Amino acid sequence: MYLNFHCVYFVFTSCVLRIMEPIWTV
Repeated sequence: MYLNFHCVYFVFTSCVLRIMEPIWTV
């Protein structure tokens, strides 16, 4: 369950970074 949560957290963080990427590049 911990590993599953870790994977979900990692994917969530990755998506957030991808969404925030344009803001950082501008």
